[in-house]
Amino acid sequence: MTGPGLAPEPCQLVKQRFYWFDLDAIREQYTGDRSLSRRARRGGIKANAIQTTWPPTGMPESAGASHGTASRPNGRATDAANPDGRNPGDVWTISTRPYRGAHFAPFPIDIPLRAIAAGCRPGGTVLDPLSGAATTALAARQLDRQFIGIELNADYCKLAVARIREASAGGIG
Repeated sequence: MTGPGLAPEPCQLVKQRFYWFDLDAIREQYTGDRSLSRRARRGGIKANAIQTTWPPTGMPESAGASHGTASRPNGRATDAANPDGRNPGDVWTISTRPYRGAHFAPFPIDIPLRAIAAGCRPGGTVLDPLSGAATTALAARQLDRQFIGIELNADYCKLAVARIREASAGGIG
């Protein structure tokens, strides 16, 4: 959410048509007591559940190419749950954390930690055009990525430098 007094949402800007994305770095553990084999998304016992496989047999190959084969890059049905965890999805639920510094709207470090882990190669460089209190810089350093921050507010620049120095000296940041 953005607006007066709110921090901008993190997003990923890339120059390449085919960019790095590591889903395994941000997978979440399955919850609940269902066995891994029961977490698959196929079939069902209700009357309105789809009972057939996709693409349906007898469908012309060109007709299924836009749907069936795209979801099966390895040629096998992708109906089993991943043993490494589930996809966290498009909406992330991350708790806020209090911050007593001079910046009025720093976001929790968990946001850039997840975004950087998924979207920046190990050893890569993170660019934050609205660096603020350097939360993204601290996350990048924690994940062994390089960081470039841009901030127009001189007070926030001083705050960012202080937080990065404190983290480098072994403090929390």
